[in-house]
Amino acid sequence: MVVFYNNHNFIPILNSFTMKKQLLLLVLMMAFAAVCNAQRVVALHSATGVTVFSGVNPFVDAYTAALPGDTIYLSGGSFANPPLMDKRLLIFGAGYHPSATAVTNPTLLTGAFNLGDNADNLMIQGVQFMAGIHAGNNVPVSSITIKRCRIDGGINFPGTRATPSTNNAFAECVIIGDVNLSNVTNSSFTNSIIENRVLSSHSNSIMNNVFLGVSWAHDGVFRYTDNNAISNNIFINTHHNIIWFGQGNILSNNLFVHYAPHFGGTPVLSGNHLNVPLVNIFVSHTGHTFSYDSNFNLVTPDLFPGTVGGQVGIFGGLFPFKPGGIPQNPHISLRNIAPQTAPDGRLNIEVTVSAQDR
Repeated sequence: MVVFYNNHNFIPILNSFTMKKQLLLLVLMMAFAAVCNAQRVVALHSATGVTVFSGVNPFVDAYTAALPGDTIYLSGGSFANPPLMDKRLLIFGAGYHPSATAVTNPTLLTGAFNLGDNADNLMIQGVQFMAGIHAGNNVPVSSITIKRCRIDGGINFPGTRATPSTNNAFAECVIIGDVNLSNVTNSSFTNSIIENRVLSSHSNSIMNNVFLGVSWAHDGVFRYTDNNAISNNIFINTHHNIIWFGQGNILSNNLFVHYAPHFGGTPVLSGNHLNVPLVNIFVSHTGHTFSYDSNFNLVTPDLFPGTVGGQVGIFGGLFPFKPGGIPQNPHISLRNIAPQTAPDGRLNIEVTVSAQDR
């Protein structure tokens, strides 16, 4: 049981704690403020302490005040995001999956998420992007990590690789929309659910994903895709075109519904599983669109080994998909609030906060 007093000033207490205790109290404070005041809350954690924002555009205000290397925590709710993300920051939301955010509500970023060339080493977890992630034409954005997020509107890095974006990682995400990697190289997409196509991927690592998309006679799940390492993925496409216009890709231990998929020119193939009926793959999934009702665990994981970390698909590999997409910061899983204050002015709030091991 955690007991809060109305109108309590948490900040002096917060700043006196160790980093670990600060994070725990910060999560509790944001839960209290968001519920009791019915508002969205953003906390900026910097070397000088913690600043809490709760105005009309709290995320924008926190971003404006942030310095490179700072951490921003977003409560559940819908947030207008900065028009350009151009700083090295750590950003944590409350999550996106309905089952994991029933207490907090999901964290939604409503605008197009545009990356600037100073956003190198940006890390984001636990948000839902409502209008995609974008970089400017030939704008290099490197060493960013997008993890345990839902990305509606796709990913767009246009360009010619004259000044490429490198060493980026997208992991344990749900991606709705095309993934354009024209200006991306030496990056990774792992343990994610991808509903649409991957365009112009060159020399990237694509491992342990589930591809829900379909292709047709003049298109593919991958298009204009060269020299990639594609392994441990599951393709439920029923047309033969997996790679349309691509050369030199290495495909290992992937699982395909089609009996004779097309892999582009001069592929290097090993250990792939062909002609596997969809009903024999997942515990529960139908069709080519993402649904929270689907269960992407394998019916018989031992039949479809990956190159590393056991099985193919999102629950294999070195870093398996985390159920519920819960970010690594402490997560609020239960909240009970007394209907009124006690005679002594106290408001009793019971909050269960679960630490995350990864």
